[in-house]
Amino acid sequence: LRLLGPLFLSLAVQLVLGPSKIEPTEVRRGSEAVTWDPPARRQVLWNGEDPAQRSLVVQVFDGS
Repeated sequence: LRLLGPLFLSLAVQLVLGPSKIEPTEVRRGSEAVTWDPPARRQVLWNGEDPAQRSLVVQVFDGS
């Protein structure tokens, strides 16, 4: 698994800002260190004064 594990990774990232889930990034495959180059951009409407929107969760999924 340590030798071949990175070859089978299929990672995507999704942000959750308060009650809103932002569209996941496209899947990146087969690397020990996954990068999004160019960076994946998402437009997020955010109200910093609303206590319900003050939490940011980053979820990383392995779809393999």
